[in-house]
Amino acid sequence: MAYSYEPHYWEDFEVGQTFETVGRTVTESDFVFHSMFAGDWTELHTNREFAEDGPFDGRVAHGPMTFVLATGFVYRCGIVERTVYAFLGMNYMDIP
Repeated sequence: MAYSYEPHYWEDFEVGQTFETVGRTVTESDFVFHSMFAGDWTELHTNREFAEDGPFDGRVAHGPMTFVLATGFVYRCGIVERTVYAFLGMNYMDIP
């Protein structure tokens, strides 16, 4: 199912407003590509056997990778299409 919204400008957003996006499977290639691009080969993210004994019972995505995926979802659903020209920052991001 595809989710599409009208483009929003800053003044169009409301506090507490939510948007639903399509899903995405994070693959082995995604982990490797992000590690190569960022230069971060921390074993918790890249070594399956090492990570299985860690606190998450397996590998976890890099924090910055999570942010990059989230910004992709925002772009794909159309709410910032041709309305955003600069990213000025973010105060907080958490797992729902």
